[in-house]
Amino acid sequence: MNRLADLKKLDYKFPEQIENLFSAIYYNDYAIFVLARIEACDQLTDQREQLENFIGGYFQNKTNFIKQHFNDLDIIWDIYLILIIDFPIDLKKRLEIENDRFICKKIVINYEPELSLKEHLSKITLFQPKPKLPQINQHLNETAFKKELIKFTPDQQLKNFIKQDNFLFLKPEEIDQVWQEWLKEGKECTD
Repeated sequence: MNRLADLKKLDYKFPEQIENLFSAIYYNDYAIFVLARIEACDQLTDQREQLENFIGGYFQNKTNFIKQHFNDLDIIWDIYLILIIDFPIDLKKRLEIENDRFICKKIVINYEPELSLKEHLSKITLFQPKPKLPQINQHLNETAFKKELIKFTPDQQLKNFIKQDNFLFLKPEEIDQVWQEWLKEGKECTD
């Protein structure tokens, strides 16, 4: 399991114009996390593209740099660009960014002033303890299962969908249809 305590901060002096792109770089034996705080929506696309170019240029194309600073050359396949934003972004845009795996994996997190940059990583599933879901045995208690599932669902419309009598017996295409309708509504993501 990944733990925040196991992360090390990369101690390297990049050129000033590059250093201004990101806030910090942390790593462990398995992955590299490039954190960038973005304060305005109009900076998001440009800064993201510049950070992708930086990651591609320094981490994926400079073997000597990787050998100097990391234990395993394969770490270049587990680079995360963590975009810490200080503005609302709609869910469609967030999903577009996070589903783009070109050069690196991307994750959008809302800025929380009480957290340090490193502590923002605790918002990522990689650093969260695995939730304890109810034991499912031969006699599935549908009500208990739905209650546990709803605990991890942030949206009321999706919670209502889960509460349906036939929820456990829906076909995958029926679930996909509801999900697509929910995405089309353009809900703002403010978590």
